[in-house]
Amino acid sequence: MKTQFYCSVCKQTKPAQKSGGTGYATKRNNHKICYECCGKQDKKYLKEMKPGEKWWLYLSKDKITNWPGTLSIKINHQVTGNHNIAGNRYDVWFNLGSDNFHGVQYGDYTQVCHIRKLKT
Repeated sequence: MKTQFYCSVCKQTKPAQKSGGTGYATKRNNHKICYECCGKQDKKYLKEMKPGEKWWLYLSKDKITNWPGTLSIKINHQVTGNHNIAGNRYDVWFNLGSDNFHGVQYGDYTQVCHIRKLKT
């Protein structure tokens, strides 16, 4: 494993982690991005979404997170319901600043949460 990597966003050379992941993600163009910059970009993307646009994050108990966990948003409200195929459906509502979002996770064997920005 490489001992260092260059983040294409913050332009810093950082040490690669030895456990719990590498410390970076690789973008489609093979450029690396550190987990910290990934969290900042994910937050920026949420803020710039238009009402009705969709995205995917992760539902983890009482919060919504991105893959490396560098974005974490507390859930305001959660409702558990039934789903004809997945068994359970988890609806969550959260906000980021003045923006409101709704997310749905289908079933108990995933953490993928389908996010949609709500109209204000």
